[in-house]
Amino acid sequence: MPVSKSEAAKEPGELSAGARWRLLGVLLAAMFMSLVSVSIVNVVLPSIGSTLHASEADMQWVLAGYALTFGVVLVAAGRAGDLLGRGVMFVAGVAIFTVASILAGLAADPMLLNIARFIMGIGSGFLNPQVMGMIQQHFRGAARGRAYGLLGTVVGFSVAVGPVLGGLLINWLGADAGWRSTFLINVPVGILAIVLAVLWLPKPLFTKPAGKLDLDPVGGIVLALSIFALLLPFVQGRENPALWWLLAAALILLAVWIWWEKRYKERGREPMVELALFRIRGFTNGTLIAGLYFMGVSSVWVLVAIYVQESQGFSALEAGLICLPAALLSAFSSHVAGRYATTLGRKLVIGGTLSALFGLLATIAVVYFEDRLNLNVWWMLLSLAFIGIAQGFIISPNQALTLMEVPVANSGGRRGTDADLAARRHGSGHRSDHGGVLRAQPCGRVFGGDADFLCGHCTPGCSHAAGGSGGHAPRTCKGAGRNPRRVCSRRHRHAAHRHRSDRRSRPQGTKPAGGFPALKSWRAASKLLEKAGWPLVA
Repeated sequence: MPVSKSEAAKEPGELSAGARWRLLGVLLAAMFMSLVSVSIVNVVLPSIGSTLHASEADMQWVLAGYALTFGVVLVAAGRAGDLLGRGVMFVAGVAIFTVASILAGLAADPMLLNIARFIMGIGSGFLNPQVMGMIQQHFRGAARGRAYGLLGTVVGFSVAVGPVLGGLLINWLGADAGWRSTFLINVPVGILAIVLAVLWLPKPLFTKPAGKLDLDPVGGIVLALSIFALLLPFVQGRENPALWWLLAAALILLAVWIWWEKRYKERGREPMVELALFRIRGFTNGTLIAGLYFMGVSSVWVLVAIYVQESQGFSALEAGLICLPAALLSAFSSHVAGRYATTLGRKLVIGGTLSALFGLLATIAVVYFEDRLNLNVWWMLLSLAFIGIAQGFIISPNQALTLMEVPVANSGGRRGTDADLAARRHGSGHRSDHGGVLRAQPCGRVFGGDADFLCGHCTPGCSHAAGGSGGHAPRTCKGAGRNPRRVCSRRHRHAAHRHRSDRRSRPQGTKPAGGFPALKSWRAASKLLEKAGWPLVA
């Protein structure tokens, strides 16, 4: 009985379509909670400072403490999720985040608030890599692009709702009760996410390691110290300029960490991060793009919220409203980008980068001319809109394209063997016209590896594991060799060489499994012309 492409692509133990989208709903609910908690703080910082009598350094730590612990535990949590089960790490992260939100809402002084924010960063660092890992594991091809598009929509919507919600709560409840409620609203969302995770996440939630649990603690500690040394000068450097020397220590520690990871692998152990992933150009470029974007653009929302409140006398609600159109456009552009990420690829990211640069320059111009020419600051609605569009076109497409060539086993932080990485990157080796081995690029590399999302010249068995859906090495696209001029991507140009090589090595008088395309086309054209009354042969 013939097997459909969707059935051929389905792997043992794979979730049904309904179960996948229920899973995505739970993941996005938790991400929404953690992201709102970040964006909502931007407009309540002045209220926190006035009610708790916090210093400027204290308020910086409200933001930086969360980012510090988030960055420190992120990689280790991804690796732990690969070894112990992403489900149990996700539930643990949501639980930690929820409890820390209660502590933050009840904090009596800046020290307790910052301790709670440190713990919230740990919880968010636990759950974030599991979200990415489970999307990479359970979604393929076009569905994966849509999943990342919805994730980007949630990012944009949370950025939009957070400041407005914070301003409403402060206007309604007052400065003190208002900023406390911005943390306490995470509690019902967190409890609901835990309950739904237990019900809907793939079972088992906890995976007992087959052998000895190897989390590479030395690598984790060295990386944590490197991140701490990198961030601390930017928070406390104004009060203590000597801390800027820690940047050199951060670079030294990073070099030590890379050396340790290589040595750890040479000893036959499993390092914290598989450094071989950085040999994949798409992964390396995507990581650099994400790092530069979040380092240079995401801070705009904090700066604008503080600027309009302290310099222009805006209320917290007005500060939230000035960023609202940009955030809504970010949600919309993320949805659009999710639909076209696999077809337009890096063009979306390039367009988003240009839009971000224009938006940043326009925002700087608004601030400058407001000071010199008394320009209305509400022109920021227009300039920030370009940054919002850029956010949607950069974050979710870059995430999908960066992980497209990464095996599922590495999507959360776990290592894969060099052979597996090479197989998933290049496919099987074939001899070219030039006598060397030429590795044909499978179409799964372009479309995320879903057999339901192939070009018209590809067969259902064409490398559907390349995008991370299975556990076996991908097969080369069989359809590209039949018509080397019409292929689904430039990636298949190697298959055209293979087609010519196969034709030369085939015994004379035989034909390939798919027949001779030129002969088929000639017969089809002859029949059409004959029906039209213009036979080729009289």
